[in-house]
Amino acid sequence: MKQDSEPRDIHQYKDIIATITQLTHSKFGFLNISKELCNIVLIKRLKFASENDDIQKKIETIFSKAVEELFSSYYNDVLQYSLSRTQNLELSKDIAQETIFRMLQSPYNISEVSGWVRRVAHNLLCEHYRTKKNDQTLYRSLSCEFDLQQQLLASNGKMGLSDYIHIIPQTIIEGKNYKLYEQIIEHDTIKAFAEAKNISYEAAKSRKRKVLKDLRAEILLSMGWRASPDILNFNQYKAIQAFVHKIKTIGTQPGNIKTRLQKIMSLEFVTILSECTNVVDWGITMVSGGRFRLYLFHLGSDQSPLMVTIYMTMSKNNHVTIESCKANHFAGVHNIPNQINIPREMGNALWSYENIISIIKEK
Repeated sequence: MKQDSEPRDIHQYKDIIATITQLTHSKFGFLNISKELCNIVLIKRLKFASENDDIQKKIETIFSKAVEELFSSYYNDVLQYSLSRTQNLELSKDIAQETIFRMLQSPYNISEVSGWVRRVAHNLLCEHYRTKKNDQTLYRSLSCEFDLQQQLLASNGKMGLSDYIHIIPQTIIEGKNYKLYEQIIEHDTIKAFAEAKNISYEAAKSRKRKVLKDLRAEILLSMGWRASPDILNFNQYKAIQAFVHKIKTIGTQPGNIKTRLQKIMSLEFVTILSECTNVVDWGITMVSGGRFRLYLFHLGSDQSPLMVTIYMTMSKNNHVTIESCKANHFAGVHNIPNQINIPREMGNALWSYENIISIIKEK
């Protein structure tokens, strides 16, 4: 009889992913959120069970908490977006609540939930300001901004920006990237552009790809976007890809190379990053002062899920410098000191699992 040679931890990991995916499909078949829920469950410390533990039961217990956390993140994203546009906290709360409610009541499949909630929130803001005479300027700005955002995120190599010149900052219009973009769109084809510049077709295609990526990132940043790889220009994106690849190889390098690495980063950083040999996903957020927060989701040496958060800067030449680095080895369990009393209602999720499921059932 053939023995299963797959390590037990890897087998359990696959079982966890399969179970969460099945639960997500059964509860939220119209929402494509299984990947997000898998990440939350693993990062929040669903410790691989001991031999006698019921893994299935443990997953189902933590699944509801993961759902609450994910929907809270959608709510907070909409709240922050609305607040940045209106500076009206109460209105922003109403918009965020209505957005989540409409998502749960949607009769359609939603494949990209984060983008969907942002678009619906934007439409709700437009709807709110459409009839307000004193806010017509804001309404027109919101309407155009949404259309421009759609152009940028779904351009697939093409961007029609001529109708949005009035809402693109003048500094961008007068900048290098926009001028290069204008040179490119003067020609009907890449071949014509290549001939005009006396360069090869492949060089012209590469130049166009870089210009569009750089301009897209520049405009999105001006619109308030701070998360996702879309905010990185072409060279920044390549630098982050190379940085992540370098991290994945640290743990496989001989001791003398690790010693040299300590000259450019602390021993603590080398020790933490040397564990990241199996990075399965990454995300990035811009923070204050042009700094970045890079998230690495990976499987540890024992195949347990881990996440590393890196605060870093990038120079004008796209050289990455690590400011701090932290391994988030799951949340763990924290005992509340006896002298601290937390009101019962403070532990309730804004969007509880029970409320979410009940709204879906009302459809």
